[in-house]
Amino acid sequence: MNLFEMFDEPKEATLIDALRDFLPIAIKHLKLDRIPKIRLVKSLDDTTFGRYVNDEQVIYVVVDQRNPVDVLRTLAHEMVHYAQGQDDQLDSTSGETGSPIEDEANAEAGVIMRLFNQKFPNYLTTDSVVLPESKQRLDAKCWKGYKKQGTKMKGDTRVNNCVPIEESYDGDEFFEAYGELWYNEDEQLDEAEYHGRKVPLGKPMQGDVKKFKVYVKDPSTGNIKKVNFGDPNMRIKKSNPARRKSFRARHNCANPGPRTSARYWSCRKW
Repeated sequence: MNLFEMFDEPKEATLIDALRDFLPIAIKHLKLDRIPKIRLVKSLDDTTFGRYVNDEQVIYVVVDQRNPVDVLRTLAHEMVHYAQGQDDQLDSTSGETGSPIEDEANAEAGVIMRLFNQKFPNYLTTDSVVLPESKQRLDAKCWKGYKKQGTKMKGDTRVNNCVPIEESYDGDEFFEAYGELWYNEDEQLDEAEYHGRKVPLGKPMQGDVKKFKVYVKDPSTGNIKKVNFGDPNMRIKKSNPARRKSFRARHNCANPGPRTSARYWSCRKW
């Protein structure tokens, strides 16, 4: 083989090449204005090779140890589901075997693959995709105050995705959990107007910026002030004498400052 023949030798097609050739055909056949995010993954949590998540507008396709044409067949199937979702055809039973939605996805995916294979028959002989092994460090539990919500990649290692546990309360649950807190020292005024709406004064409640919030009257200005206090990611441990003593010492709760300060209300809580 001479030098020029070596440079003219065709390179083996890859999965990326196949995707570039496949997507225009699928988009045209399904009459899509746009396509969802497509995530190529090593594996999914169950035995399926693909999944379309309508709420996320994301298609997941397993590629490891699979021929590119097989990968594209799965992608075609899930792209049909995406098109169905754009027409509001999907519901909780859409993915069941034998359902009209699933039958349509199988049929339309078959048409797309015939169009693709007719135009690009070379991909039928392309080698399977082999992904490198990734390390996993999946601890049994997340740390205290956090819960597992799927997994994520950290460098080349798959780890648990731990997120803070959110506290939410309905009705009187907040006061059952934290007590009936009423520290209004102004007996003549139990509510006032804050930014155009009536609010209770001196009554801590579940917060929006911090764990708690409370509205108070600033004696120096006469204005109503919103005080945010408490770490939303931590639980109060005032039932533990050592924890309570430590908190009150760190925050100088013997002299908590004015009622318009976060430290005042944090100390009242402990």
